[in-house]
Amino acid sequence: MKSPVRQPLQAVLCALLLAGLVSACDGGSGSSDEGDGGGSEQISEGGGPGPGPNSGPSVQDADADADTDGIMDEADNCQLIANEDQSDLDDDGAGDLCDVDDDNDGIADAEDNCLALSNSGQGNNDGDAQGDDCDDDDDNDGVADAEDNCPEVSNSGQGNADGDAEGDICDLDADGDNLLDD
Repeated sequence: MKSPVRQPLQAVLCALLLAGLVSACDGGSGSSDEGDGGGSEQISEGGGPGPGPNSGPSVQDADADADTDGIMDEADNCQLIANEDQSDLDDDGAGDLCDVDDDNDGIADAEDNCLALSNSGQGNNDGDAQGDDCDDDDDNDGVADAEDNCPEVSNSGQGNADGDAEGDICDLDADGDNLLDD
């Protein structure tokens, strides 16, 4: 399981990389002073294999795979975070692990109540963790919206005295006398 703190940091790094603000990242703990090739390789502007601060494959190197996910950087939609499946829900070119808004609704994933469905309004009738657009039970009454005769007002009993499409609790004419109820 990924650390909840680490994921946003990784997403920010990927966003900076995609924006061209960061061209390389340290893949190890620092440069090696040994000079024998045994130090950690790093992604850097200088490029080229070997130890030192300007060593390791550059992001621009066609044979580079900075995140070691098996996808070469030039084809990788998330170059610094391993994502073998290259998932990109919103098809914006940024892999979901690096994308701060997976569904492109203008709401950052950290604040979005429907991560995989665009819902810029963020409606949430029942105040639970899921937005109405991706919540199967908008009133939390235990009856799925598709079967609920009052999908936005909790009525688990589904009472319906007049037998119409609306449950009594949300029916303006619950007794079916064609007069609005008081």
